[in-house]
Amino acid sequence: MMQGQDTGIGQIRKVLFMSAEDASEVPPDVSARTYVLRILDGQAVGHHVYPPLREGHAWVREYAFDDIVPGAASDAGAAPHLFSETIARAILRELREVLAREGIDLLLVHCFAGASRSPAVAEVLAGLYGVAIADTCYPRDPRFKVTPNQHVYDTMLRVASQG
Repeated sequence: MMQGQDTGIGQIRKVLFMSAEDASEVPPDVSARTYVLRILDGQAVGHHVYPPLREGHAWVREYAFDDIVPGAASDAGAAPHLFSETIARAILRELREVLAREGIDLLLVHCFAGASRSPAVAEVLAGLYGVAIADTCYPRDPRFKVTPNQHVYDTMLRVASQG
């Protein structure tokens, strides 16, 4: 992977991925510079209900795309919102903008279940910045098994390798 590629700018100390429910319980530490990357559903508003985050995180960025791969059928006839290179570039650009000015103590990536989209994004970002993903990242809900979305992972990796 591209470990340590962006070491000339601010650093990321810790990377976590989790479900929206778990992320809503993460208390922001006043001394910590926490960057929250919220992955919302791209289909109809209200597809899943995301609990609010606690106030006080230094940065919160939201992106919307569905947990699907190209060619997959969508639920209830709604047009699927596929993860794209445009979304990947936005995630990378906004993260780099913060890192150009400061370091990040905690990069917290979450989606609804914390099992597919968020681990895919977190794995690429952790590799890009040479940070291990914390061991506590696995969903507490036993219905969800961590299986990173391969399309999201491959797209993020491809865009990140383009610089």
